[in-house]
Parts: sequence; structure tokens; C-alpha cells
Amino acid sequence: MNTSEISAPVRELLAAVLEAIDLPMPDITEADERRAAVVQRDRTRVAAVVTRGVLECGHDPGHAAEYLRRRTTETPADYRPWQGGGEGR
Repeated sequence: MNTSEISAPVRELLAAVLEAIDLPMPDITEADERRAAVVQRDRTRVAAVVTRGVLECGHDPGHAAEYLRRRTTETPADYRPWQGGGEGR
């Protein structure tokens, strides 16, 4: 199956799930790592619930994508991302 065979609403949902869970690596400070873990956990939970709603309850994938994007903005990746180089990772 290539992507042109996937309906536009399902592609939108898949893109929204990726946007929700594909977060930048946090800086090496404990506070940034802790905040990144909270953001990842919360966004993953919402993505799972939304996806389950489409798969198990027949929710509209387009509306699910819009909802997930709204919920993602409520949990911003507001930690300092790792810049690379030097010591650390």
C-alpha cells in the first residue's frame, strides 16, 4: 500500500499522531528531562485514546485529527531541547 491509497482523513490522523508523539530530545538537566517525560506521557495517552476511538468506536478520523491537534497544543513541549555537542548524550 502506498500513501495515495490512504484516505485524506486517515493521513491527517496519522500526521497528527506523529506530531503529538515525535518530540525533541530534552536537554540533560533533570528538570528538562522530567518535563519532557510528562509531555510525552500526556500526549501519548491522548493519541492512544483518539486512535482507539477511531478503531473501536468508528469516530471520524478527520475530526479525531483536529481534536488531537487541539489537545497537543494544551501540552506544549515547553522544555529546553538538547542542542548536541559537548558532554552528555
